[in-house]
Amino acid sequence: MTAAEYDYDIKTMYKGNPKGRKLIGRGVADFCGTEVLDPNTIYLIYAKTDDEGDFLRIVSYKEITDVTYEDIERMKKYYDCSCKISINNFVLPGAPRRPSSGLSDPPLNGCEVPFNYCRRSAYCKNIEGKCTWGNHGECN
Repeated sequence: MTAAEYDYDIKTMYKGNPKGRKLIGRGVADFCGTEVLDPNTIYLIYAKTDDEGDFLRIVSYKEITDVTYEDIERMKKYYDCSCKISINNFVLPGAPRRPSSGLSDPPLNGCEVPFNYCRRSAYCKNIEGKCTWGNHGECN
């Protein structure tokens, strides 16, 4: 898989600190679709550090013209880096569907993505000592 490396200027930091790390995307080789940022375009980017903490890896991004107030509010108030999100492959688009009797209880420090999750509005946040799945904003 070929990664794409980006230079970036931060206009507004909603959470975290990039600490001069390089921003890495999956480029054209991503099996979920091309992940290429256009030069001189403003994006809202959700990124996480790699396991070693050397890079910021793009998790998702959206052109700023497609960003709503709820998107920014969700990023500032509801994204919680202390919670681990577990993905059951059966909830992913294109995966075979199966009836679900619900997911097992996740650990206190994590959330499992529910079968009918909304990619745009979903979040996992530590509320009263337990990571909890929720939605904020429009689902589309």
